Amino acid sequence: MGENKIGLKEKIKGKNKLIFFLSDYKKDAVSEDYEYKPESKKIKGEQTPDAPTKYFINCLKEKGETLDSILCITSFRANGGKDGTENNYNKNAYKHYERMIETFYKDELKEENRPKLERICFDYDFEKNTNIEENDRYKRLFESIDQHLEKGDEQHEPDNIYIDYTSGMRDISFLIILIIRYLENIGIKCRGMIYSYRPPRGSNEIGNNKIVDLKSTYDLFELLNGVNEFTSFGKAKALSEYYKKISKKDSLNNANKKSNEEDREINQKDEAVEKINDLIDVMKRFSDVISLCMVQEIDNIMRQLQAGISEVKKVLNPDPNQKQEKSVIFTLENSMFYNLITQIENKFYIKDGKDITYIDIIRWCLDNDLIQQALTLYVEKIPQYYLDDKHKFYDIEEENLKATINNNNESKDYAHIFYTDIFSNIWYNKLNYPINQVKAEENQDYKNNEKINQIKNIIEKNKHQILSRENIFLENYGENIKKVIDKIYDIMNKIYRENQEVRIVRMKLSRNTQHMPKTEEKFINTFKVDNKLIGNILEEIGQINSIYNMKYLFVNKEKEYVLSRKINSIIILRKSDIKPPWLNNKINLNEFVELMEDYVYFKIMRNQINHASSDELKDEVINYLTAQGYKVDINEKGIKDEIKKIMYRSIDSIVSIAEKIEDNKENEDKSEQAAITSEA
Repeated sequence: MGENKIGLKEKIKGKNKLIFFLSDYKKDAVSEDYEYKPESKKIKGEQTPDAPTKYFINCLKEKGETLDSILCITSFRANGGKDGTENNYNKNAYKHYERMIETFYKDELKEENRPKLERICFDYDFEKNTNIEENDRYKRLFESIDQHLEKGDEQHEPDNIYIDYTSGMRDISFLIILIIRYLENIGIKCRGMIYSYRPPRGSNEIGNNKIVDLKSTYDLFELLNGVNEFTSFGKAKALSEYYKKISKKDSLNNANKKSNEEDREINQKDEAVEKINDLIDVMKRFSDVISLCMVQEIDNIMRQLQAGISEVKKVLNPDPNQKQEKSVIFTLENSMFYNLITQIENKFYIKDGKDITYIDIIRWCLDNDLIQQALTLYVEKIPQYYLDDKHKFYDIEEENLKATINNNNESKDYAHIFYTDIFSNIWYNKLNYPINQVKAEENQDYKNNEKINQIKNIIEKNKHQILSRENIFLENYGENIKKVIDKIYDIMNKIYRENQEVRIVRMKLSRNTQHMPKTEEKFINTFKVDNKLIGNILEEIGQINSIYNMKYLFVNKEKEYVLSRKINSIIILRKSDIKPPWLNNKINLNEFVELMEDYVYFKIMRNQINHASSDELKDEVINYLTAQGYKVDINEKGIKDEIKKIMYRSIDSIVSIAEKIEDNKENEDKSEQAAITSEA
């Protein structure tokens, strides 16, 4: 084993191995010529596998290689019985094939070294002299072929296989294809596939025997896989490799063309290949943009993808009324790719006359379980969709909103305008919403705070009696206070005596929780500072209303405060009957509130995925979103499907709103045009 230029040991090259199913011996067969292209050479063969085997041997020799072994799938009949002599020695196709190989190498090639012939049993085990059960044949065949092939490792390259597809029953032929697909998936490549064609008796083509190359047809699996890979995962590697391979083949074929008609065909093919390669390059770039979530590139790559598809369709079929098979550039692969382009368009929701949108790409991501990409595109690009020329979900030139945007000195990108400026505008202008609503909210906050402070004082004053369960102090208080203390007893008993997890409204308490006090005394001490716990207990027993929007929940940590403020901005709109002045009048207020909730939810889920943590998610945010039906725990079972369900619903809602706005704009334009016409 040698070394390459950088000092690494070179691997031992893989062997070249031929696989075929041996036909029964034909007693009346005679030696005939078989022609093969592109050189129109001829080779002789008597029995069915003779010419194909010689063809592969010669082709490899021309490349300076050798055929190393032959895996000959042999049936009981083809072997001439169990010992090879049953009925008539001349009926043993396996023996004839073995002699043919010996004679060909000795008399024609003048070589001593010949391929190792391996007999692969099909319906009879010739070593054990036993039949192979029908139900076990395919499994045995698969295992036998698999065992005879080197898969490749640190020292060896994988073997290369060549297939003579001429003989064998239909189910065996299909099994061979299945085995090839399996082998290619583990690194073993199919380098050649042929069959020998001999016209049937009585045909006017008698004597027109030929070797037919099936490899280019078989390689169309790679084209199908490539299109599927792109439409399912946004990857273009398989398509790129396929067209790189056929481009080399076309270049070799074109070198032999001579006539003007053929020159015209070459030029058209070259143009088609150029456009296809341009599209493949765009697909490769699209793959990078999607896999790396390069949102700044998505607008450009969407336009290029749509334009590239359009160009390929034009060059492959410039005249839609012309039958495809009559077009000189409609090779089989181009014909198939032309039709597969429709599949690409359908998968990406591309329609003639309609630009591909962020909604289309997000929907494609969801269709293919690309959840992180869908979340990123939604968070970064949906705010831009809201403000494109066709829709204008809100008016950033509206005086009040414009002032908010101008007052913020940060970036003015679309996501910032929506998530920061829109939410801030609602928050800072909350008093502009219906006065009775705001007063009611403020009064409720005041009453809740008053109740919580009362409970805090009682607990602090009677801490030792509570810890010792001395209930005599309760005689000084009413029934409502007794219910609160009983609930606290119940919580402490379950946590510290029964070691159970307790849920209070949407709070979870457990001794196993990292920040949970380790003793009952420390737990009672937390009531001095933990308004949320008291608030949840009071809500649990029905003594106060929802605490989601209570201001006392806010703390001084900036990130927590800002996120909580956004939730409160949503609540302000949810409880209001008045639409913000900047909101498009065709958008229902509840629809817009739901989109705001969706956006906060998707942003939180995107951050959890990126940061692999939910530590920054505070209870008030969790409580509110949970109450609205969102699941916010990224580790919860089925969360991926939950995100998909909500995002499908969200983008459907966005599309519905956009269509209403577009229809209204179209009607306004028609009315305006009608008015102009009337005046004229």
